[in-house]
Parts: sequence; C-alpha cells; structure tokens
Amino acid sequence: MSEKFELLAQKEMELITKFDKSSSHGRVFDESNKAIITGQIVSELKYDHKVGDIDFYRTTVKVKRISQKYDYVPVIISNMFMDDANFPKDFVGKFVQIAGKMCSYDAKDEEGKMHLDLYILAKTIIFCDEASQYSDTNLLVMTGYICKPTIFRKTPLGKRIADLHLAINRAYGRSDYLPCIAWNNAAEIIAMLEVGDKIKMCGRIQSRDYFKRNSPNSEEGEWRIAYEVSIFKFEILTE
Repeated sequence: MSEKFELLAQKEMELITKFDKSSSHGRVFDESNKAIITGQIVSELKYDHKVGDIDFYRTTVKVKRISQKYDYVPVIISNMFMDDANFPKDFVGKFVQIAGKMCSYDAKDEEGKMHLDLYILAKTIIFCDEASQYSDTNLLVMTGYICKPTIFRKTPLGKRIADLHLAINRAYGRSDYLPCIAWNNAAEIIAMLEVGDKIKMCGRIQSRDYFKRNSPNSEEGEWRIAYEVSIFKFEILTE
C-alpha cells in the first residue's frame, strides 16, 4: 500500500475510534463489522422494509475516490433518525457522515430471480452545511471467513486480481455475505487461502456499472449497478 493510502487509512481509522462507542440509537459498530462513509446524499428516501415497529428507508450517498471518480453507496436509514428534530427535511444534496455496518440481503428482482443486495445500515448520521467540513471517507473494517473458493485472474494489462466472498457473522446465527476484490500481491496471498480461513481486512465499498442483457445473444438489456468491497489491507487470523 502506498504512503498516500497509508496516511488515508490512518486518518480514517481515527474516525473508527471516534465513533466506536454507543450513540442515542444504540451501539454504532459490531465488533467484526465497521463502516464509515462521508459524501453527498443524492436520492430521496424510499421505503424499504419493516422490522417490528421500525420502518427502514433507502437512499444513496455519492462518495468521491482519490481518483476523483465516485462510488454510489446504498444506505438504509430507520425512521428513528427522521423523528429527530436535527434531521433536515430537505436532505437531498446535503453532505453527510454515516457510521454503521455493511449488510447483505437475499432479494428478488423484477423477474423473480434472487440477487445479493448490499447496503450500509446507518447507526449514526451527522449532517454538515459545507462539503469542506469533512474529507471524503469510505472505510470498511471487517472480520470474516472465506465462504467460497477464491478466483484468481489477471487483467490484459497484467494486474493480478482475487475475487473472494467473506461471511461476516452477526448475532443469532446469521451472517452477511460480501463480495470482495484484492489486487496484486494481496491477491496472490489471498488466492492461496481456503474456504473457512479467517481474515481481518480494511477496504472500501465500490460501485460499478454493468450491462445486463435480456439473453446471452441479445443486444437489448439494461444498465445496473454492482457493489463489492475493494481490499487495501488484510491480516490472516488463527482461531
């Protein structure tokens, strides 16, 4: 990892320490699943699901990369935040810092096919009036188990890539399943690990557009967004 990324990771880890305590909406982080993003809200809240008496809504936060490109991160917010007097009604376009955890959910698309839905569950939300108040942050710190065989590949330009899936355990026997990608030297090491091996990793959630064809030979289809965790640092753990 370059010196620039080292400094960025150190700064963002300081944010983890800052938020790693209880809030008015319960504990901010799970021990094995910590997420912080800072960016601009770019979509209205849309009802997503209900758990008990709590309604949850989905929005999207635009987060800038070092390369000046953007990732569009899905975020789930409970109605408890909207009942807070400090939660603005005209929140679209606002810059915000969100801390919580990365979650996955098996959802059905419009065709009835199952797909993995990824999002950050917000546990703390801080609004700011000026973009300059916060630096762009996109940080995940997670501990989990490799749950599928890792795929190692090379790009036409020679970059080494490992595609892996991590299972992050929740309470009550449930898990979040997160697609991840590692690069170059990290990719070669991770590719040697086996299903069931445990790692702790730091990374960021990234979005990418892809074209979904109606059939293998069809020219028709639609553009969709896929999400994955890009790993920039990891540690192999032993039980």
